[in-house]
Amino acid sequence: MRHCTWIFRVCAIAAGFSAIAFSLPAQNACYWVWQRDEPLDDRELAELTAQNVDTIYWHVGELENIGTTWRWKARFSFPTSGTERIRFVPVVRLVSRERQSFSDASTTALVASLSSVTAKHRELQLDCDTPDRLLEDYAAALKRIHGLVPRLSLAALPHWGRADHLKVLEPAVDEFLPMLYDFEAEPVLKNQRPLPLLSPEKITKLIDTWRACGKPWRAGLPVFARLSVYAANQKLRGQIRNWNWDELCFNRNLQVADHGEFGTTILRANKPTFVANTTINSDEKLIVREVDRAALQNAIAAAS
Repeated sequence: MRHCTWIFRVCAIAAGFSAIAFSLPAQNACYWVWQRDEPLDDRELAELTAQNVDTIYWHVGELENIGTTWRWKARFSFPTSGTERIRFVPVVRLVSRERQSFSDASTTALVASLSSVTAKHRELQLDCDTPDRLLEDYAAALKRIHGLVPRLSLAALPHWGRADHLKVLEPAVDEFLPMLYDFEAEPVLKNQRPLPLLSPEKITKLIDTWRACGKPWRAGLPVFARLSVYAANQKLRGQIRNWNWDELCFNRNLQVADHGEFGTTILRANKPTFVANTTINSDEKLIVREVDRAALQNAIAAAS
């Protein structure tokens, strides 16, 4: 599915031995679609059908917490076509820099904001990088939000598979989708080598941790490619969006500097150039991160 991997992140079905039994195949796959307004086209729907994909978690917007209020920072159109073949579930990203994001007043405002999404749906997924100190407050808010829909799932941080965190969160939701990638706070060059999107050693340990989960869970695995820019001083400038492979492969001002592990490549600019309207200065580096196929297959097998 290379032509559209930029919009998808895969979630391979996974269930701990104590989890509720699934009626789906052991390696059934679903996808996240993030920050996209246009519906899936016929070619994409055909590809998904060929993969037996029956569920897509579709990002419909981002809510930002300011004080005790929540406002929509971004909204995206929810699909109306292709719904007869695929189940679409709305996903809302929650962002907060407040010290008490889930106070009683703040949670009341959050429930009110989410009601516009849940009014037409029976299922909702939330994505929030809640700090550990607020997990109990988050769980309390989730219980109130669950009152809006019969089914609530959670895009979870990798370390929430720990027993103490699951004890707090499990009673509040029906399903977990831990995002088992981007373990570091930000991509960094480590000993001149970039960190891969999917590290086999780390992913195996995380999946083993999640086996103790008492609710259904799916392992969230990356199938996209990421492009990051590093300045000449090795510090991260940021990530480039909406780029394409031709801009890299046929750019004479970029040369391969090194190949990292598990699908990572370092490109160096020998002259100033552009990628997706982003200026790349001489001696700056582009870090291309693809997912190593063997590492991905092993992770899916371990999760299944």
